[in-house]
Amino acid sequence: MGMIGTIWRRLRYMLTFRSAIDDDLEQEIRLHIETRAGELEREGVPKGEALAMARREFGPALRIREDARAEWQFSWFEHLASDVRYSLRALRRNPGFATAAIGCLALGIGANTVVYSLTIDALFSPPSCKDPGSIRYTRIGGNSHSPVQAWRFLHDARVFPDIAGAQEMAEANLRVGSDTARLWEVRVTPNFFEAMGVPVAKGRGIAGYDHRTAVISYRFWQRWLGGAPDAIGRSIILDGKVHTVIGILPDNHRTFMGLGLTPDVYVPVEAEDETVAFLVRVPPGVYRTAP
Repeated sequence: MGMIGTIWRRLRYMLTFRSAIDDDLEQEIRLHIETRAGELEREGVPKGEALAMARREFGPALRIREDARAEWQFSWFEHLASDVRYSLRALRRNPGFATAAIGCLALGIGANTVVYSLTIDALFSPPSCKDPGSIRYTRIGGNSHSPVQAWRFLHDARVFPDIAGAQEMAEANLRVGSDTARLWEVRVTPNFFEAMGVPVAKGRGIAGYDHRTAVISYRFWQRWLGGAPDAIGRSIILDGKVHTVIGILPDNHRTFMGLGLTPDVYVPVEAEDETVAFLVRVPPGVYRTAP
């Protein structure tokens, strides 16, 4: 109730005539001083000296006025209004400089807004898959990566509706004619594209029966294969081994690592002792809990 009363009092001060409230304050201060001076006169103090003593006892009138007004005001609003009035006066005095300053501020704010939006879109863009909110990284024994044998055991045991593995930090050497390049390669389990629902723009994703196949990024397709319509079925050489291109990713493909990254090529794992990170799709109604 006290807080509500304070707010109501300050709103009244803002919405009514302040001069009337200030006049009431002056009258109250004068009444206190005159009352005290009258008491001193009755005690035998001369009139002029009694008035001076009453003022000294009352204290600095200016400070009391400021303290009293502070109880009635929204200080931050008063300061804001004062700053706005000062800014408007400065605009009238030098409109050319003010216009240039406002233009610079607008350009700076606009540029920062664009950069912020692009950064947020890149860093926090969702991965390219079906229902990304239901997918979680899963660790076994605290390890970020585990052997493919462990993935196969969990997959066959159907512990989760879908579980796939991916080694997202691999690299491969590409050779095209006499040119070579270092690529970002992601090695995945045979069910990765189907289990995670990763879309493919052309061709298909890696399947269980594939061996030395590759799904390439849109960037790879444009740069190394010239965007050729017949790119599906072509051969590329990765780490000295021939791989057949079976699919091309969309231009906006994003990996599960986040950060708006897109790998150059996906290939199937080749050995049971390769290590992969586990990605699982949790059933509806299952939530992550703190350890």
